[in-house]
Amino acid sequence: MVVCYILLGNITMKSDPQKSSRFIIEKVLIGLICLLPFLCLFIVTKTYFSNVYLLEWMLRNKYIYIWLIAVVVSVFDPKWGIAISYGDILCIIYGELKGNWIREKNMLLATPDMDAEQLYHLYFHPGFYIWLHAFISLLLLFAVVRILLLINRKINRSNHMKKALFVGLTKYPGCELRFCDNDATSMKDLLEVNGKGEPNFDCKIIIDKCSKAELMQSIDDLFSGKGDVALLYFSGHGTDYNGGYLVTTDAKAHDYGVSMSEVMRMANASKITNRVIILDCCFSGKFGQSGTTSSTESQLEEGVTIMTASQNDEYALENTDAEHGEFTNLLLQGLKGGAADISGRITPAGLYSYVDQSLGPWEQRPVFKTNISTFLPLREIEPRVPRETLRKLSKYFDSPTMLFPLDPSYEDTNNPEIEHKCIKPYSNEKNVLVFKELQMYASVGLVEPVDTDYMYFAAMESKSCKLTALGAHYWKLSKDRRF
Repeated sequence: MVVCYILLGNITMKSDPQKSSRFIIEKVLIGLICLLPFLCLFIVTKTYFSNVYLLEWMLRNKYIYIWLIAVVVSVFDPKWGIAISYGDILCIIYGELKGNWIREKNMLLATPDMDAEQLYHLYFHPGFYIWLHAFISLLLLFAVVRILLLINRKINRSNHMKKALFVGLTKYPGCELRFCDNDATSMKDLLEVNGKGEPNFDCKIIIDKCSKAELMQSIDDLFSGKGDVALLYFSGHGTDYNGGYLVTTDAKAHDYGVSMSEVMRMANASKITNRVIILDCCFSGKFGQSGTTSSTESQLEEGVTIMTASQNDEYALENTDAEHGEFTNLLLQGLKGGAADISGRITPAGLYSYVDQSLGPWEQRPVFKTNISTFLPLREIEPRVPRETLRKLSKYFDSPTMLFPLDPSYEDTNNPEIEHKCIKPYSNEKNVLVFKELQMYASVGLVEPVDTDYMYFAAMESKSCKLTALGAHYWKLSKDRRF
């Protein structure tokens, strides 16, 4: 057993001796755990129960092979190996007890006129067959549970396979930056969880110092494998030398760090569905351009999105008051909710739009490039209108052009119990609830009153309300059950 584990450890971990030795030790311990019940049962049987039929028979015949199977299985799946090992103990005890009960019950049926064959069948101990049936049933149960767990894990992984690498470098020899570590840390803190605290991205962060080799390896790890979203965020020095570089803290002449074209190549080659690259560094607009210095043509494979702090010939500025890069400071505001749509989703396009509108024509101009058909949200916050309420939009309006009739019964304050002028029909509890949701729609620009300025007067004057152009868009989403 130990020899097999050593060979397997050398084959699977030959590039890392430390991991190989740890792998072997872990597997040997698991094997011993699987063998432990067999050893205990063997000692107990030989000492106290040598005359117990099934236990003694199992030791002499097939019982040992079950533990060998369990040990082999434990190489690939420790939980399975341990489950088989200890499950077998339960099946053996069950087979012995039930077999004894059946034999004792049959022995009461014995009569003097029975021949030897009939008596043999009555005295036969069926423990082996009971054990075998129980053990096979247990294996099938384990298999079903295992399959269900794998399916559940696959569903969860497909829903939550989002990883992100945040890099904020400040310790450049002779040209230190002040806020890049703050940039990376704050971006990580926001994107790691959604607005309600649910997990979002699985994050890795590098701050202050980073070598070219370390950054290359980290980016390669980020874009390897499969998943829904891989996000790279870099804040530090950038250069336009030879097509552009993300400058690392071990930069030297003609070798400034990781070339933008190499990062682009890794992103384009990745099998991850959505790859998002956000750069807050000087000349970051060169990212994604053709390798020729004079070309501005972008080369993006499907699923790649790029957001950069500046054009290909611009510097990226810092915001001293906020202690962040100017671009990152706007990203943070957008991720906190400024860039969210009505349903609370913050997509790369919505985030860029927020940043773009916040910067004037005389300031650094961000760049947005994408080749994607469907955006997954980078972050979700509490929606301005609850989704349960949004889903009712197509219930209240039969069509995008329908006018929803209102009257005083929709206004909560139009109640005789309140001291002011009331108008019939008085407030109706059902209508009041509907009107509150209509007012919520109006507050975010989905609904507007007809022939008056406020929803209150639309109700009190028995007028109507209608969907806005944005409301018609969300009406269709509601009708198609898109949220």
